[in-house]
Amino acid sequence: MQESDVMTATRHALMSRGYWPFHPTDGILCPKCHMRIVPPSKGRPDLSVLHPAGMSAVCEVKDVNHAKHANALYFAEITPEQREWLDAWDTASGMEGLGAFLSVGLIMPFGSKTTLTDVWIIPWGIWKRIECEWNSYGQTGVGITPDLYKRKPDVPRDLYLDAYRQLDVYHIERHIEVDGRPGWQMHDNHPLAYGHEVQQRFKQKEQV
Repeated sequence: MQESDVMTATRHALMSRGYWPFHPTDGILCPKCHMRIVPPSKGRPDLSVLHPAGMSAVCEVKDVNHAKHANALYFAEITPEQREWLDAWDTASGMEGLGAFLSVGLIMPFGSKTTLTDVWIIPWGIWKRIECEWNSYGQTGVGITPDLYKRKPDVPRDLYLDAYRQLDVYHIERHIEVDGRPGWQMHDNHPLAYGHEVQQRFKQKEQV
């Protein structure tokens, strides 16, 4: 499991609400020199989230992989260019707090493999507020851990609990589709769940 699996789960949840999420091309190979050509728009979010009958947004995707001994999403993992993109789109949308999102997936060891256990699709403004709270305690990232009672000496337990309380409404659930395939779906009270009905939903083949 890796970041691309978090992106697939995010797309599943968005499509369940009628959105058409697209992953812009990260780069192409030059047919002559075979070098990878990177698009000039550095920091562009991972997903462009379109809705045929409602609002659109952008979404940056990150993973926290406990199998690689990561227990936090570190501030530095979101680059200045990515932050600038998310800030600008959120403001330009005219719906500050609903124009840009951060999707965070928790990957845990599962025997000899790994599994994606949790995903949150969080409004960018909410995430920045949580970052500020953790930064005020001198932390370099926000703790994403399944053990709420595991304390670090310099981080109060309430800080972990408060982060989870704020993130809870943005948690998406894993479920089984009608055809038996695994999928992900967001709660009815998620801010992106209030999309308009569409005549045809976006289809894709990826599974998580």
